[in-house]
Amino acid sequence: MMTDAEKARLAALNKMPIMSLAESEERRRLQALDELDHLGPEGVAAKRREEEARRAAHQAERAERKRQEAATLQALQQLRPLWAQALIMATYEDHDARRCVALTWSAHTRDLFPELHAAALLLPETAHLGPGREETYQALVDLESYYKKGYTSARRRLHEWLYSLDKDSPFVAYPTYPTRAEAEAFVQTAPQPPREFRWTVRRECQLEHREKFTGGSGYYLHAFGSHWRVRKEPWSWLGQYPEVIELDRLTASEEVAS
Repeated sequence: MMTDAEKARLAALNKMPIMSLAESEERRRLQALDELDHLGPEGVAAKRREEEARRAAHQAERAERKRQEAATLQALQQLRPLWAQALIMATYEDHDARRCVALTWSAHTRDLFPELHAAALLLPETAHLGPGREETYQALVDLESYYKKGYTSARRRLHEWLYSLDKDSPFVAYPTYPTRAEAEAFVQTAPQPPREFRWTVRRECQLEHREKFTGGSGYYLHAFGSHWRVRKEPWSWLGQYPEVIELDRLTASEEVAS
């Protein structure tokens, strides 16, 4: 049971717009005590059982993942040819899921982008990172000059023009292309925007990322807006930090040309 002093302290803390870390921790503790007071003995027992079940499920999930990681490492050891020094794989990451797909073996641990581009073709989801795809270009409508008078009204006319197009039209989505030539070809067939605007082609992003620094992700391929990456992991790293990897596409005797 909370004492009157604790209740008064919680009320005072709830009125504070800014508080220190210690005061924040104290408020969190008092809020937990207040919640227990409202639950009663039966509610407290039910909440304790719920917390224990959640903890048990989390431990079971961690144990299952550890088992899958160990099974993946054992399968890789059986598939790994004698000459293989690294594994090229594609990874998918977002807030809710992570997926790793083994693509091919590599006979060395050097970071070579041609090798990564060639391996990207082995998975449909990463084919957009294949050879000849070092950067991407986007075709979009922009003002002739950002400093022209009537900027707000001009933008309104642009929005009205976009809304007048078919919502499924590719001209509304400002598509991305692997080469500048393809983006410029798209612009040639595009309808003309209002007179204050023009179609432009800009380089959107580099696909080849070089992050060989503390906290970086090394060398990898990644396109802006995509959840997929293609990277190489040395065999020693795989043994030290095992992952759950899909091995269906992996062969024991082939490697891509680098």
